[in-house]
Amino acid sequence: MENENTNGKKRQRRSTPAERAEILEEFHRSGLTRIAFCRTHDIAISTLSKWLFSAKHKNKVSAPVLFKELRVPQVSAVSTMGWAVEIVSPDGLVIRSREALSLHDVSWLLRGR
Repeated sequence: MENENTNGKKRQRRSTPAERAEILEEFHRSGLTRIAFCRTHDIAISTLSKWLFSAKHKNKVSAPVLFKELRVPQVSAVSTMGWAVEIVSPDGLVIRSREALSLHDVSWLLRGR
């Protein structure tokens, strides 16, 4: 994959996405280490590593963010006097706190972490 520059120095020519995919396929089939493969194919190890990283992360789809509506019932002040915050999920999870909670803390509790 070398071309000669105008000043006589050799430089690597850019590969197309199809060529990179073919080279990566060949690398996976070869069973060689990255270093050995790069030596036999005259590719810089940093280039192969970048291609492998890009291929691995290209197809990853991030998990969608899910929101869930929380209904806050209208209750009298007498029934909630002991708690500053009480959250009851539809599946029965109850979170109570004597102090107000930040959104971060509530999120942390709902995730169980």
